[in-house]
Amino acid sequence: MQMKQYLALLVTAIVLMLWCFFVEAQTTLFDERFKNEYAKMRQQPQAYAETSGRSSPDADFYTQAQNDYILAEAYIKLERDNASILQLQEGISRLAAASPQSAQLQAEFFERLSDLYLRSNDLSTARIAITDAINNTLRGSQTSVLLNRLQKRAFIDQRAGASISALQDLQLALQLAISEDDTSSAVIISIKIAQLHQQRNEHAIALSYAQRAITTAESFNESTTMLEALMVSMPSLIASQRWDEARSQLAAINEMLSDQQNTLYSARSLQFAADIAFQNNALEETIELSLRALALLEADQQTYMAQSHLLLSRAHTELNDMDSAIEHLVAAFNATQIDNSAFDLVQSIHLHRAELLGRLDQFEEAFRVTKDVLAARDVNKPIDEIKRMLDIHTNFQLQLQQQENAELKQKNQVQTSEIEDKQMLNRLYFLVISLLFCMTCLLLLLFIRSRNHRLKLEYIAHTDALTELYSRRRIMEILEHQQDMFNRNLSPYCVAIIDLDFFKKINDTYGHQCGDDVLKDAAQLARDTFRKTDSLGRIGGEEFLFIFPDTPIEQGIRLLEKYRKRVHKIASKRNMQQSTTTSIGLVQAIEKEDISNIISRADRALYKAKNNGRDQIISDMNLALDKAK
Repeated sequence: MQMKQYLALLVTAIVLMLWCFFVEAQTTLFDERFKNEYAKMRQQPQAYAETSGRSSPDADFYTQAQNDYILAEAYIKLERDNASILQLQEGISRLAAASPQSAQLQAEFFERLSDLYLRSNDLSTARIAITDAINNTLRGSQTSVLLNRLQKRAFIDQRAGASISALQDLQLALQLAISEDDTSSAVIISIKIAQLHQQRNEHAIALSYAQRAITTAESFNESTTMLEALMVSMPSLIASQRWDEARSQLAAINEMLSDQQNTLYSARSLQFAADIAFQNNALEETIELSLRALALLEADQQTYMAQSHLLLSRAHTELNDMDSAIEHLVAAFNATQIDNSAFDLVQSIHLHRAELLGRLDQFEEAFRVTKDVLAARDVNKPIDEIKRMLDIHTNFQLQLQQQENAELKQKNQVQTSEIEDKQMLNRLYFLVISLLFCMTCLLLLLFIRSRNHRLKLEYIAHTDALTELYSRRRIMEILEHQQDMFNRNLSPYCVAIIDLDFFKKINDTYGHQCGDDVLKDAAQLARDTFRKTDSLGRIGGEEFLFIFPDTPIEQGIRLLEKYRKRVHKIASKRNMQQSTTTSIGLVQAIEKEDISNIISRADRALYKAKNNGRDQIISDMNLALDKAK
């Protein structure tokens, strides 16, 4: 089962990375009119909900859906969550009948729907909604949006106790952030992954992610993020009994906090100091530090209050002060109910409750509590916590059936050995799949870099460096291709050679820099004058070659005449006394004609234009008339 999960993670990550590289973001959620509507709703949500928030029945699906979204937001501000959910569902139904371009808007609807279900603690429905949002995001959106939605789903899974699923989403988000060089997001996601591994008692892995976050935050001088990363690594250092490192890191945290007025971080620092004291059996110091931490915490920080109360209850339990232990245990449980705290913290409180019941010889109730915890526990949770629960379970059965003690112990040892073997196998699978994943990412990165390098080289080879028109080699390739197309479909096209008159005199009089500027201006005028389908190239010095597909010679003359007149303005733009004019030779291609002959005919027309006094266009038509005369 683990192997299938890791393979699914690998395939999904590759698909997501490919989408992030090659898919562009779709249209924004609201146009200008709906932004105004949204602003009006925020000012008077009650009035908007009663009067303005209804769509015209003649409006299209997309417009009606946008109205649904704004009306749902109005209901949220009025704390009418059920009405908001119904409005969002109606909008989703409309968009389902709309065009595929509505994928991003559907994603926004599903994400908002997920937030509402999460607010009402309906985790399963919230997860379905955010998953739909993610699926619609894959059809085209910015990477940052996908990152946020993956993290939201991971948060929901964490709340529900599905740590494996949460880790998979966070790992995907981390790979996307790294691939996009989003250092800030990568640090935050690394911290979240470290926290999840801590909850699973996988402290070595948690420390590796926390250290990565610390190193990255330090290199970018992000003090707040670095402080959070240091905070995250502390529980793992304590659980691993790396006391020297834990104390050193705690000293670094306190030094950073001396420059800040952050009571929450100060309270957490005291909690870590209390944890170290508790692990070293300094129970009185544990109680003192925990009480100081509680004094700093505010009413909206119930999760941290629950952690401090739980530690106080454990300390009082070790001191056999059962009344105080029970008092703090009840306070911890009440705090988790107020704040809807994480699944693992609630389970830890229930496990300590079972320990207290066991010390009070209430083994039957202790057994019932541990049985409930085991039923709700993630089956992939590390063996240490499962064994801890089973020990309490065994203490109860020892009181009831002494004769089964040996058999239960043997069974427990066999189960422990099997789980350890499975964990070792899972780690091996994970290492192999991680290696394959890294190799795939590396190959993908190399492919993209190689492709970009090749495109850059092609651009250099095909583009004239000064004018940014096609180079001589490229424009000749295009001319050859155009002649091949003409031979097949006989659609007429024209070729013109343009020469800037007296260009050498410009260079000699005003300098080569001015000459380069004149060439650039002539090239830019060509881009502004001619069509996107026309091919424009520089074939040498002051000479240009223009190709006009699907263009009879009469139309070509009109286009070039417009260009010839515009070139006159370059002289005034560059403050030159000398006028800027062009001589142009224009020909229309003949079937089965060689491109060298086309160029030769255009050259003859060009020389004819120069001989006739310059600043004019000579075409096939003019040459034919002269020949007839």
